[in-house]
Amino acid sequence: MKEKEIKFTEGSIFRPLIRFTTPIFFSLLLQCLYGAVDLVVVGQFAQSDSISAVATGSQIAHVLLMIISGLSMGTTILLGQKIGAKKFDEAGSVVGTTIALYCIVIALVTIFMSGFATQIAKLVNAPERAFIPTVDYIRITGLGAVFLIGYNVFGAIFRGIGDSKTPLFAVIIATILNIAGDLFLVGVCGMGAKGAAIATVFAQALSVVISVVIAKKHGFPFDFTRKDIYLNKNMTALIVKLGAPIAIQNGLIQISFLAITAIINVFGVTISAGVGITERMISFLMLSQISFGESLAAFVAHNVGAQKYNRATKSLIITIIVSVSISIIIAFIAFFHGKWLLQIFTTDKNVLAASYEYLQVYSFDIVSTALLFCFIGYFNGFGKTRFNMWHGIIGSLFVRIPLSYVFAQKVPFSLFLIGAAIPISSGVQDILCIIYFIYLQRKTVNKKQYL
Repeated sequence: MKEKEIKFTEGSIFRPLIRFTTPIFFSLLLQCLYGAVDLVVVGQFAQSDSISAVATGSQIAHVLLMIISGLSMGTTILLGQKIGAKKFDEAGSVVGTTIALYCIVIALVTIFMSGFATQIAKLVNAPERAFIPTVDYIRITGLGAVFLIGYNVFGAIFRGIGDSKTPLFAVIIATILNIAGDLFLVGVCGMGAKGAAIATVFAQALSVVISVVIAKKHGFPFDFTRKDIYLNKNMTALIVKLGAPIAIQNGLIQISFLAITAIINVFGVTISAGVGITERMISFLMLSQISFGESLAAFVAHNVGAQKYNRATKSLIITIIVSVSISIIIAFIAFFHGKWLLQIFTTDKNVLAASYEYLQVYSFDIVSTALLFCFIGYFNGFGKTRFNMWHGIIGSLFVRIPLSYVFAQKVPFSLFLIGAAIPISSGVQDILCIIYFIYLQRKTVNKKQYL
């Protein structure tokens, strides 16, 4: 690993931050293409029941992956802090402990998703016509959990050492394979949701293989051997301490969206498919916000390790300005021209109408989350993951889910009204983050009490 790739603590802030964020953005973009290609191909070659199955099944898989991603952020933060503090002897132990820890996690997720696929589909009120395809999708992705999770773990390790290019290269190759697999299994073989799930698992498997090969070839900027792969008690405790609150936060956020899906699914396949398509489109429209949040966490963690707290705060301000500006443009396009974008996924006029109605209210959330993800990344980098957990709990359990349920009871039925719960909850979290940021600034001005 080249030294300049892990230097976040000196010189310009804007240039290295953008340089680090860009590969993360494209990596996330290509990861989104996994699910998007599934929906596009299924939407063109199968019926609405398969669209609903892929939309619901992929959302369930996404819930678990976001929980895993949150836990792996503990690795990114801890590894970044060790490198920033030049404690390279401890960095190898962080990586080894992460690998050992996730072997256990993978086993648990595989058993849960593959063994309880039917019960999970019932829990989210999968429409009757789409029930069996939904179960198939959940079970297959569960059996491939080792690869789905493995890629995210390697991505967390590489970002922790300041390398966002390797995950990008791995996912480029895997995305090409996924597209080919979808076209063959869904388009040619007519396997529907089941074929989409198989193609996704095989594509992720390749991305893991590529990551391992690159890691072995180029190594890390510190000593690392097989002997480091064990559950180091101290490192495990630190990773879990940092990552568990983020995992809980991510899990509750995704579960709240899954709850909304369950609420909406009772209105039939057309509404279910429309909302599923909007959720997939939103995953693209929010890529810049997520990318800035993830890169800021690693950037801040390095500067915390180097005890350069003012530099960390300046990086937050710069990121907010850039991210919010981009998001305003994206939200404008989504609100006024979103129907054109959604036509990529389906030609069904009824599904398209439902999807566009939901997207219009979602466009307000695009701007709100731009600010939110910046604060989340900043607080994560400082190790303030518990606060992120608590405002996530408040937004998900006490705002988003209750409001969605209440709005769903209104007559006449309105997807726009149900969707309003989403930007409202994000706005509440924004306010909490601003208050907490001001509190930290006043408490720590001219003092090094962040940690």
